[in-house]
Amino acid sequence: MKALKFLGNRVEDAANAFIDVLKYSDQSVDYPDFKGYRTLGQMKLLIMFKDALKDKPFSEISAILMYTQQSSRFDPIAELMLGIGLVEMRHYDKLSDFLQKADPHEQDSVMDIYPKVEIGFSPQSALKIAWDSEIETIGNYKKIMNNLALYSERADYDDVMYLLNKLIADEEHHIKLIK
Repeated sequence: MKALKFLGNRVEDAANAFIDVLKYSDQSVDYPDFKGYRTLGQMKLLIMFKDALKDKPFSEISAILMYTQQSSRFDPIAELMLGIGLVEMRHYDKLSDFLQKADPHEQDSVMDIYPKVEIGFSPQSALKIAWDSEIETIGNYKKIMNNLALYSERADYDDVMYLLNKLIADEEHHIKLIK
């Protein structure tokens, strides 16, 4: 059994433990702690990470909305979709934490979000949409990894790659569950 790591935020600790117990995430890969992380400073990379967070079809906010809506509309797959949706919420949280460290000067008081989310018309169509969404999300994270290769000499390179590896591992686990 995986040892619990306590972060000091009881709600986050409880949510992480709950998600891990449900087995909707890949337990073999952990999130980095980003201690000693310095700003990313590369605008192109920041934009790519922000796209993964919101506004794009492959974004974490789109996944959260898609899975929670599919859960409420399609009883035969409701538990699966809500379980995956919880993991996507954690992805959103971890990416948000990372972006605050990567770009601490961002002080927007408003967050614009305009995702268009396809949900499906039946459990089967919802599963197909979810499958395609996971494939697209993995492709986006791999694209970020390829762009990060230029910065492999940075001391914090490994932490960023660990984050991406964790996100990809979870998305690949979702594909297995959807299958």
